[in-house]
Amino acid sequence: MDNDTEDARRWLHLELAGVDEVEYDPTMLHPDNDPDGARRSANERAALDGDIAAMYRLALAADERLELIAAEEWWSRAARQHDAGALFNLGVYAFNVQDFEAAGRWWGEAAMRGDSRAAHNLTVLDRATGVRGLELQIKKYPRGEGLD
Repeated sequence: MDNDTEDARRWLHLELAGVDEVEYDPTMLHPDNDPDGARRSANERAALDGDIAAMYRLALAADERLELIAAEEWWSRAARQHDAGALFNLGVYAFNVQDFEAAGRWWGEAAMRGDSRAAHNLTVLDRATGVRGLELQIKKYPRGEGLD
């Protein structure tokens, strides 16, 4: 893979996660860079204790290895803690498998929690498919109740 392609992939991972470049190296949990698995184990322990940053690192590392089920599980754990970035990423996963209603729901919830990327994607999704994810969330939380 050439440097431009690798740089683009790195930027995309960082952008999707909303993670500062200093905090995440997409290869840090790669087996070649973590031969004894200590980094991965430490991140798994932290993630299981509720550390959203560790969940991001594990999700991005799994995505990098094309272990999409594992990546989705780590995003789901972060989403259960109402993390807008994780909700956004689950919307991306749903969109990529053409489950537009699920994408609308995930992006709707992320937008309600302040994710501007999700709000943008909802507009595009609505125009392209008629799915109105934000309306689903407004009906679910009419006065913001339940959003913490």
